[in-house]
Amino acid sequence: MCTLDAIDFAILSELTGNARKTLKELSSRINLSAPAVATRIRKLESDSTIVGYHAVLDYEKLGYEITAVVHVALPPERRDAFRAVIREKPRVISCDQMTGDYSIMMRAVFRGRRELAEFLGEMEPFGKTRTQIVLASLQEPFGYASFEASL
Repeated sequence: MCTLDAIDFAILSELTGNARKTLKELSSRINLSAPAVATRIRKLESDSTIVGYHAVLDYEKLGYEITAVVHVALPPERRDAFRAVIREKPRVISCDQMTGDYSIMMRAVFRGRRELAEFLGEMEPFGKTRTQIVLASLQEPFGYASFEASL
């Protein structure tokens, strides 16, 4: 783990809110020169504190009417096979290993019930599933967390 100071946390907070801010915008918000901000961002990228930049999509506008949270009770001996299969599933937005009865939690999008049912059928060999349909997202997966140096 690298050592971050208040300026690094301020940069992270600004980029989390909008990763497309210009160096000029960042430098004015943080009260640091643009070259100094650029140097710090490169350091945060090189030490993998910043691991990427992503577009946040409106899946409904792309035709994906259903967002589901799918939990899988995955036995440890099936973990490698599951990882190989899930990497090939473009509809899976996120997939996390968890504690508890259901060791996997995925968030995935589907064009309709048929796609969701097919996906669930493909998950059945890996263990018991529990599925929840998202009615509304109150906080998107790429949230706008505010970081502080005291963390």
